[in-house]
Amino acid sequence: MRARPWKGKRDELRSVNAAVDRELDDYTKRDSAMQGRATVLIGAASVVGAVQIGDAATWQLVGVGLSLLAAVAGVVVVFPRGGDAFNPRTLWEEVYAGTSEEEALHHTIRVKLETLDKDDKWLSTRGKFARVGFVLLALSVLATTIGALLPADSGSGHRDHEDPPRSHVQEK
Repeated sequence: MRARPWKGKRDELRSVNAAVDRELDDYTKRDSAMQGRATVLIGAASVVGAVQIGDAATWQLVGVGLSLLAAVAGVVVVFPRGGDAFNPRTLWEEVYAGTSEEEALHHTIRVKLETLDKDDKWLSTRGKFARVGFVLLALSVLATTIGALLPADSGSGHRDHEDPPRSHVQEK
């Protein structure tokens, strides 16, 4: 039989369980904030990209591409949690089957901590995607600004107008 160091520590396990619940609540708040950032990133990338459509100048094409990449980064940030949600029904079934309260609390804490670890890792990864997305968005705005400040035929590789024909007047 394996050792159960939590045996007889019901009050301590309840305290740990309450602390883990607070940490899960904190994660939920941070996740909500990340969802908000993702929404802003996707929306802003869409607006910046839409402003650039219609002009085939090189800077505008660069800006559209960067906006598209920023929007993709925002979509990745929206992906849901990494860990599985805790299932209280499983706990209930274990307790109903005769598991002691200490063992049930230990199991609950272990599952919550595993979920929290996976969720925190995914939240950190999502944060990196959000930062990259906002940098891409800023570069897209920069490319759009450069394109707007340059003359119409600069950087596009083609000319919008032809030079007038030269006169072939012979000089004496």
